[in-house]
Amino acid sequence: MVYKMNKNDSRKEFSQFLPQRFFIFIRGWIMLIFGSFLSIFSLLAPNVQVMTVDTGWLPIASFMIILIGLLECFDTYLSKQTNRFIINLQFAVMDTVFGVVFLFVLGYGYEFSFFVVLYLLVKGIFRVFAASIGGFPHRKTTIIGGMISTVFGILIWIKLPSALPIGFISFCLFFEIALRGLALLRFATWLREIEN
Repeated sequence: MVYKMNKNDSRKEFSQFLPQRFFIFIRGWIMLIFGSFLSIFSLLAPNVQVMTVDTGWLPIASFMIILIGLLECFDTYLSKQTNRFIINLQFAVMDTVFGVVFLFVLGYGYEFSFFVVLYLLVKGIFRVFAASIGGFPHRKTTIIGGMISTVFGILIWIKLPSALPIGFISFCLFFEIALRGLALLRFATWLREIEN
């Protein structure tokens, strides 16, 4: 059963994010724009040289995921007195840890693809279930983003035994970042609505 909050419950539950609404809005736009452009670039120019020849856009994706994880640590700090603390903590730890792992296994082919599959599946499934039963105000956007991440993870998993194009893996990671940026924009818009 999906829990729906009324406006007063929502204001109380998310009041710690109201002063950060503009920061959340900007962060959402940055994630949406950079994720979108870099997902397109990773398809148009998959063999670009960043750090080494064979990693394409993947180092940038790793750094972005680490940065997003660190920013989510700030969200976790803001929500320390609420029911959202555990959910935000899991998002923050997952992004930070996987971002660091991605950075250190960039040149290892199969291992890297395996970690990307794990990341996309765990992140996608967790977002779908957390948004469905956790009463997220931006539930639909988060569920759609989680489903797309899960599909990307499954597509990479199906192809795992053979070599995967680096451009496709980069595309999946950047597109996932763009979808999360869109969800943050919806959340910031919702915060503005409950503030009024």
